Formats: sequence, structure tokens, C-alpha cells
Amino acid sequence: MRLVEAVEAAIGHPVEAWPTQILLLIFAFDPHLSFALSQLQKVIAFFFAHNVSVNMAHQFFAACSFFTHHAARDAFKYFYKIWAQYPFLAKHIM
Repeated sequence: MRLVEAVEAAIGHPVEAWPTQILLLIFAFDPHLSFALSQLQKVIAFFFAHNVSVNMAHQFFAACSFFTHHAARDAFKYFYKIWAQYPFLAKHIM
């Protein structure tokens, strides 16, 4: 199964039905912006809320944004770990 199809299956909707804000953040991510981490956090929260595995979510983000820096992978793993332990922290992100 291709990555896009796998992520769509996990989320339960095709990419075209995802929130516009999330799509913009994924496809136009700019790590040089001062608020890049908060944008990345919103993307991560979207995937986390839809039970997409951390590895699949990071691979999809990296493929779509062309931002493959290890810091992004680390951020995905960090937030997934924190939100798995304290789910109430993720609720205010989206």
C-alpha cells in the first residue's frame, strides 16, 4: 500500500477532505518561520488525534513538506510520547 493511501485509511478520509489549514501546514511548511514549531505541533496533533502511527505520520509529513531534518522526526516522537501519557495536553492544540 502506498503511503498516501495508508495515511488516508488511518485517518478515514481522503486527503481532499482534510482541513485546509492542515494541508497548508504540511505542503507549505517553512522551518525558518519563528512560529514553525507551533505549526508543526498542529500537524502532529492532527495525525495523533486520528491515530496515525508516529512513523507513518512523520514519513508522510517529510515526503510532502520536503523537510526531512531529524528535528522534525524528534518532534513527532516527542509530542506523541507526551500526548500518549497526558492526552489532555493535545486537546488545546487543534
